[in-house]
Amino acid sequence: MKVLVIEDSLAMGKALSEILIRQGHQVTWLTGVKTMEPLVGTVHGGNDLSLNFDDFDFLIEDGELKGSAYQGVEIVNHASALLHCIGFSSQPEFNQKMVNNGAVFGAKKPVLLVALEAGVLKLEEAVAQQKEISLLLADYDQTMPKNPQFSQPWQRVEQRLRELMKEEFGI
Repeated sequence: MKVLVIEDSLAMGKALSEILIRQGHQVTWLTGVKTMEPLVGTVHGGNDLSLNFDDFDFLIEDGELKGSAYQGVEIVNHASALLHCIGFSSQPEFNQKMVNNGAVFGAKKPVLLVALEAGVLKLEEAVAQQKEISLLLADYDQTMPKNPQFSQPWQRVEQRLRELMKEEFGI
């Protein structure tokens, strides 16, 4: 599948893209959106890229984008008529707003990464099973860190995010 990721954090954007690429998806990662018609986004490093939403099968959208002319809710509201969208924010209220504006479901960071890494969430099944996945991910927010089934995927995601945050923030 062709997946558009819009995420301003280097650590989250890169980690999510790596997981999706390992699963065989083609990924384009933007850190922000300048215009929606036509779609002009910013890639990591600051260059602009012109795209079409309808060239993608899925959009995974961050709720808050620093320095972006448009935020997650606006982008999902526009894009959901053209492709399937997933809200991806650490703030549950942003995920809910994106769902209210057309996202298939919303998932907290890093729960979405761990669910993808563990193979519990497959984009190919996300639309047909959106209610089940929403309930599953909501529950995982509380239970995933303690569940033995997810201990290795959780550790892999956590380790990769630490490495990337060192790169991004020097910590």
